[in-house]
Amino acid sequence: MHAGVVRFSIAIRFSIFTTILLIAGTSSRTFGQKASPLASRASSIFEYENLVRTGLPLSHEDSLLILYGQMKSLFRSLPPITNPYGKCGSELAFEATRIKKISEPLRVAVIESVTSFTDSIKSPSGRFTIYYSKTGVDSASDEYVDSVRHFADEAYELEVVELGYSKPPFSYPDSTWHIELAHLGAGFYGVTYSIGNPFSSSPSGLSRYRSYIRMDNSFAAGYSTLGLDAGRITVFHEFHHVIQNGSYGKNETSNNDDNFREMMAVWLEMRSTPSVPDYLQYIPLYTLHFDGSFDHIDGIGYYGQCIWMQYLSKKFGDDILKRVWDLYADKLPDFLLCFDSILTIENTNFCTEYKRFGTAVYYTGRNFQGTSVFPDARKFKSDAIQKTNLQPNITNTFQALDASLHILVCGYGKDTSVIVISRSTDRTNVSDASVTSKSLLVFQDSFQYPETFCDTVSLPILIATKIFPQPFLVSSLSDGSVLNILASTKTQSPSDVSLSIYSLNNDLIRHFDRSPQPNHQILAADPFGGSWYVEWDGKDDTGVLAPSGVYYYSLKVDGNRDDGKFVLIRKN
Repeated sequence: MHAGVVRFSIAIRFSIFTTILLIAGTSSRTFGQKASPLASRASSIFEYENLVRTGLPLSHEDSLLILYGQMKSLFRSLPPITNPYGKCGSELAFEATRIKKISEPLRVAVIESVTSFTDSIKSPSGRFTIYYSKTGVDSASDEYVDSVRHFADEAYELEVVELGYSKPPFSYPDSTWHIELAHLGAGFYGVTYSIGNPFSSSPSGLSRYRSYIRMDNSFAAGYSTLGLDAGRITVFHEFHHVIQNGSYGKNETSNNDDNFREMMAVWLEMRSTPSVPDYLQYIPLYTLHFDGSFDHIDGIGYYGQCIWMQYLSKKFGDDILKRVWDLYADKLPDFLLCFDSILTIENTNFCTEYKRFGTAVYYTGRNFQGTSVFPDARKFKSDAIQKTNLQPNITNTFQALDASLHILVCGYGKDTSVIVISRSTDRTNVSDASVTSKSLLVFQDSFQYPETFCDTVSLPILIATKIFPQPFLVSSLSDGSVLNILASTKTQSPSDVSLSIYSLNNDLIRHFDRSPQPNHQILAADPFGGSWYVEWDGKDDTGVLAPSGVYYYSLKVDGNRDDGKFVLIRKN
């Protein structure tokens, strides 16, 4: 029996005998309940598909089987099935592989199905064998196949040679790791299947499996990242699952193990290919669930926890993550406690760093302060962060779970304080906490909770800005129209100027800084003297004219900052 770890656009989790799915699209069939299973009456996929197409009611078992089969690129002629597990489907494959009311021929055809490929080729190092087809729905281009060959060797060099993770056992006796290229559909990026039964156990009792990878054959459509970029990050992501399964092991008694496996694999995408920030799609839902337990973040949120790994690697070095994995396999099969134990060696602990991490996440997006441990901090949607805005003399009461994060914000004028409250890692105490802000600026004696961390940042003084024209009319005919934002009323030109433009959804549209080179000058002098303006031509960072809508701007000039909004109207 095969088991898998899957990665795509939206996450659903399974156990080791199951497959972790990320499904990007929506679907049209719902799960049946009490009908007699059609799966017990069909002896082949063709016969089963014909029975389903007759419109007979689907049982719960039928719905499970179809959803599982569609994940494996079967039942392509049938409408998609609605996922009843929502964002967390950890039992989907577990149930599918244990369906009782199914004919044995159909079980073999679906549950134990294996795709045939017309061709194979080894990577330049000979460590990987790539299986692919030149025709049909699973066909892959020569360029794509050749790129995957090289990506695979690069993944080995980074993850095993440079970062030092233990080399996993090969997929099969041919002494290579296998990568299959097939049309996965519905936004699936890739799957790492465990092969057969465990071949051994780690010292801490984790089950170790040999594995092979299956990934999409083109990434042509339906993904947040397309083409070779998607192929590249998928290889690095899935090869780390091969390492996890074979070198370290899987905790089969824990339903939260997948959180840690996925946050690590997505971090490997960031580490290997910083120019492809595919991970950004997971950040908003993760930050909306800060107040949940660290190791029980649901849905696609736990993929966004890659930024926790990024925080640790930037502060303590890449090796700290490997040390967590080593401890996990050798002594302590509980990832949350592994983080705490390793951080204790660094003279800190999980709660302290998690609170500092929460503060760092708050100062992203429109709250960005100029530097960050996160490489794409400006692109984070800070308005999506789960936070509570404190008011004077009001007591806020909330439930604090173990290893949870609560961001409380209080600010006025140039002084803004971010108070982060985090539970410990004891997993035993769930209690109510109360926080009172006695004033907008002073937090003395404000807290009646032991785990608090207050970070006060002096924000730039807001400057009175003039912006014109309002509304800003632009044309695709390059008529030279610009938006003028007042930067300074001093005679001397300001030396430190930057401008960020955000959409109403807080997506970063354009960012530029003043450069000392004359041809990169972003300031324009008032023809009447005495002031300086930043000009924007209405185009995004790729040179495409922005659509009509409401936009925010954040202008920073010599330590001062101004935020505002304006309306852009495209004339054609």
